[in-house]
Amino acid sequence: MNYVKEIQAFYEQVELKPISASAASLWHAMLYFHHKSGARKQFKVGAPVLCIKSGLGESTFKKARRELREKGYIIHIAGAPKEIPTYQMISLQKEENH
Repeated sequence: MNYVKEIQAFYEQVELKPISASAASLWHAMLYFHHKSGARKQFKVGAPVLCIKSGLGESTFKKARRELREKGYIIHIAGAPKEIPTYQMISLQKEENH
């Protein structure tokens, strides 16, 4: 997943599948952690860390995460209680750009 191309594709995608400002902020924070993980298919990051990086409170974070999941921007695997969740970014780039 090309970091810059993914951001470009994100802005094109939100024209077709609009999302809230909170969800956009969270998406950018998640893309940062995806990139930081070495662009692994799946990565783990705790909710408190995502809240800080995205500037969202806990309840707004949960709504934004649900929105991203429901609109096809991310995959969220909750795991067991007290376990750090696993995420997967869904590439927004068109197939011919891969």
